[in-house]
This record gives sequence, structure tokens and C-alpha cells, in this order.
Amino acid sequence: MPCASFAGARPSYVFRHRRNDEEQLVKDQEHPLLQVLEDYKAAVFAKDVDAFAALYDDAVRVFDMWANWSYRGIAAWRAVVAAWFESHGSERVVVEFGDAQVRAASDIAVIHVFVVYRGVSAEGAELRSMTNRMTLALWRTAGRWKIVHEHTSAPVDHGTAKVILSSQPLLPHDARGIHCR
Repeated sequence: MPCASFAGARPSYVFRHRRNDEEQLVKDQEHPLLQVLEDYKAAVFAKDVDAFAALYDDAVRVFDMWANWSYRGIAAWRAVVAAWFESHGSERVVVEFGDAQVRAASDIAVIHVFVVYRGVSAEGAELRSMTNRMTLALWRTAGRWKIVHEHTSAPVDHGTAKVILSSQPLLPHDARGIHCR
């Protein structure tokens, strides 16, 4: 059964936190780590470079899917993001996260998640979409979680050497790439 759209709704996340050497499974949609994902979605939709850059540590290292092998530091990443947002003109990008898994200790965390990026017209019509896999490493500094490393990827078809930007082979039970919990 396909999932309902995440637009306007908060998806269910699985949050694993180590406390007193015991792992606790928590479904907590208000946890500050998960707020990072919500803030990511909002900044991308608003094309707000400042809000987006604020999610990252100044010394961030990003392994992105496009063009360069890696980006080091917030200035380099900010320039890429600004160009990405500007490239859409009046279009917007709606971000949906699925099957988010969070592992956290007191001041360090890892999130791995499937991400669907949907290009939509100014009128809201979907124009295109692609699915990536994303891993975020975060650390807490001055009471805030900051992304210190981001790695996006997609599988490669071994027969054609083409990147697969549709999640159908990854999650056949949900053609949109969103795994419901």
C-alpha cells in the first residue's frame, strides 16, 4: 500500500539513542536531531541559503552527487547551494524524507535517510523528481546540532553504469521511495 504524501505531515522516524550503555528506541518527532531534517526541508523549499547554511558546521565536508568530488567548508558549500537554488528560477523543490534512521550519543549523531527531491512549478505541479540516499554526521555545539559531514549517493546500474535516481529497485513496496512505519 503506498504511503500518503509527506507534504504538510511529519513522517515517522526511528530514533536510536545510547543512554547508560543501553540503546533505546524512541519514536520522537520533536527531537532536535529530527528538527534538522524539517529545517532542511523548509530551507530548500524557501530557497533560503542562510537558513540552509545555518544547518552546517563551518568546517563541514560534503560528498555530493553533482560535479565536484567533495566540498570542504561552509563557504564552498554555501556557493553550491546558492547556485542550486538560483537554478530553479520560479520553481521550488519539495524535499521528502523516508526511512530515517538516527543513531545518537550525547554530542554526536548519524542520520541515514532516503531523500526525494521533487521539482514543482510555481503553480505546484510536479515537474521532475529524483531519489538519493543521504547520510549525515552531526555534532552538538553550543546547544545546537550541526551537520559536520553529508554524503549523498545513489546506486549505479552495473550493466549500463548509469546512476539510478528512482527508488523503485530499492523500495519496491513504495514506488515513491518513501518507506512508511
